[in-house]
Amino acid sequence: MKENIRSAGGRAQKLRLVTALLLALGAAGLLLTWQAQAEPEPGSVEGVPGVSAGPVEDGAGRVEPVPPVVAAEVECSFEAWVGRALDEEALKETGRPYRILKPGDMMTMDYNPERINVETDEKGAMVTRVSCG
Repeated sequence: MKENIRSAGGRAQKLRLVTALLLALGAAGLLLTWQAQAEPEPGSVEGVPGVSAGPVEDGAGRVEPVPPVVAAEVECSFEAWVGRALDEEALKETGRPYRILKPGDMMTMDYNPERINVETDEKGAMVTRVSCG
């Protein structure tokens, strides 16, 4: 009778050990998968498909360095609008994307140098600040 109790206790302990081992291996696998997805490809420019910031092989085994990609300067001279009434037609005429923001409005933090950000007063009638991005 004592033999059956000991063997049952030993099996339970082995089962707990195997379960803990499987959970640890599963967690390690998830961590490795997450890291692989989070790291960009070596030499790639994040967010720009097909563009590399590193050396490029020319097909004949020679490697040529490639300069990093730099965003083009976009003119952002709309200071004359500050202190004036908001004119959405003038915004549309620029042909650029824009957003109108009242104090406390939420906005995305993505950077778009083409976009015009027009900040207004509480009523949305007077321009208080203009920026691009």
